[in-house]
Amino acid sequence: LINRALAFRDLDKKANAITDLNRVIELWPTHTRSYFIRAELYARSGEIELAKKDRAKAFATETSDPVSLLSRGVAYLESGRPKEAIQDFDAVLALEPKSRDARLNKSAALADGLNQLEEAIKILGEVIEDYPNCTQAIAGRGVYRARLHQRAEAHADAKLALKTDPTPFIRYQVAGIYALTSVKHPEDV
Repeated sequence: LINRALAFRDLDKKANAITDLNRVIELWPTHTRSYFIRAELYARSGEIELAKKDRAKAFATETSDPVSLLSRGVAYLESGRPKEAIQDFDAVLALEPKSRDARLNKSAALADGLNQLEEAIKILGEVIEDYPNCTQAIAGRGVYRARLHQRAEAHADAKLALKTDPTPFIRYQVAGIYALTSVKHPEDV
């Protein structure tokens, strides 16, 4: 039902998507991801009060499944609430210690939300150990290293990321690494 709701969303069939999400919520009221998806659909169609109600319900719902915790953690992160996001990501990691997504998002919350770059770098290093081709982690670690003026390490991550996955998104992140290091090393532009 959730996947079909997402397909309906992508086909711009809001009513069908909401029908499926209503059924999911009826069957699984603690699945916060469904509330967030439905809130997105309401917001897109200008039903702001319904969107707010679903987001509030999703944040207030006690949940314990990894998908719900991860979804709520991402929503906390997007709402500028990194401490709450980290709590949910840690709850996911208690259930699934090798969760790539929980660790990637936790590193973002630490680095971007709390300016704890060293801890974020450590977590991304663990992700890279478990998922050596995870260019999101490699490039992300490079950005955080560049912020800490660890130029050589940042450039090593940039080269590895490009070697592993030279897609436009990774090129964009790598450009950010060089932009950050160019502040002290103009030749990096």
